[in-house]
Amino acid sequence: MSSQDKEYNSAHEYAQAMIDDIIVLEKTLPTSEQLPINLLTYWCEEIQICAEQYWNDYLAGKRDDYKFDEDEFTAAYNKAGIRYTEEVVDGLVEDGYVQMGIREDGEIVYSATDKGKEYLNKGSKDE
Repeated sequence: MSSQDKEYNSAHEYAQAMIDDIIVLEKTLPTSEQLPINLLTYWCEEIQICAEQYWNDYLAGKRDDYKFDEDEFTAAYNKAGIRYTEEVVDGLVEDGYVQMGIREDGEIVYSATDKGKEYLNKGSKDE
C-alpha cells in the first residue's frame, strides 16, 4: 500500500511514510541508477517541510487535503535538485575547477578554469 492510500495522524507520520516509500523504491534500483545520497537527503528534508506546511494549512482550512498532489511532490524534488546542484557547483568553485563571474547585465555565469579544462581534457583522453 502506498503512502497516498492511507490516512495519517500527523504531518511527520505522513512525511515518513512517503520517505519510506522512496527509500524502498531506491533500494530496488541498481546502484548506478540510485539518487546521489545528498540529493535524496535534500528531497526528504523538503518532503518533511512541505508536509508540515500542508498539514497546518489543511487544519486551518486553507487546503482541502494535507496530502501532496503530483505537482507538489515534483516541486519538492525540484527544490532539492536545485540545492544539490548549488552544492556541486560550489564544490567545483571551491576546488578551483570552475570560476564564477558576473556579466554586464548582472547574470551570474560560470566557466572552467585552467585546472578544470586540464581535468576535462585528461578525462576525454582516457576514454
